[in-house]
Amino acid sequence: MLEIDIVIVATRRLKLLEQMIESFSEKVFENFNVGKVLVNIDPIWGDEDDQTAIKKLLNRTFSDVTIFEPKVANFTKAVKRLWINTSADVVLHLEEDWIALEQIKSIEISENLKGEVTSISLMNSDKYWNGKQIYHYRRYKLFKLLFKIEDKSRPHFSTSPSFWSGKFLRECALYMDIKYDPEKQFYEDLNKTLQNFVSEKKCKFLIGHPDTVQDIGRPWREKRNIKKIFVDGASRWITTGTSA
Repeated sequence: MLEIDIVIVATRRLKLLEQMIESFSEKVFENFNVGKVLVNIDPIWGDEDDQTAIKKLLNRTFSDVTIFEPKVANFTKAVKRLWINTSADVVLHLEEDWIALEQIKSIEISENLKGEVTSISLMNSDKYWNGKQIYHYRRYKLFKLLFKIEDKSRPHFSTSPSFWSGKFLRECALYMDIKYDPEKQFYEDLNKTLQNFVSEKKCKFLIGHPDTVQDIGRPWREKRNIKKIFVDGASRWITTGTSA
């Protein structure tokens, strides 16, 4: 089986993390040789008791886990910190608010993650995949066209659940600018150094798995009227009204 490191970007949302770990343990982790597990817990959306419970869960679940506990939450710093500290040839990037819906076999990743393909994007309904594209590129509307076209000079590397070439991921972390959203700076003209570095690489969809993962963070935020916005290229979460 393929050996991987796992990185998890987390906050203090224990119930979501429990669901993520349970589903990925059953459908993904057991199909790989798991090396290091690195977790960043940003201090938002919970309290110290939640943080303590999360650490107990992680130590109970993984035999080799490193937990980072920054004093101030910063999404991009979390991603950069985790990526730099990996060492495996292949890394599985996760966030606490996704669950796995399908089995993912080791051979499916090893057969696809090679050459110019440096990331395998796990499919979900939010990607609006039409069944035709093999690679994930930035898409945009041109003039008044009803459909979007692909910009093949801008591969759409994602911080949604995905497998990465470890060497490539660590190099990306070195170029990553903490002022900007970690994903957007791959293709939105925010960080030209990183964008140019990845321009000839490819992010491939895991074909054959049209709905591999599910975002459980979005309904969690909607229930609490928390909205994700982008300000000057960075992610921000704001409360828009009274919680449901």
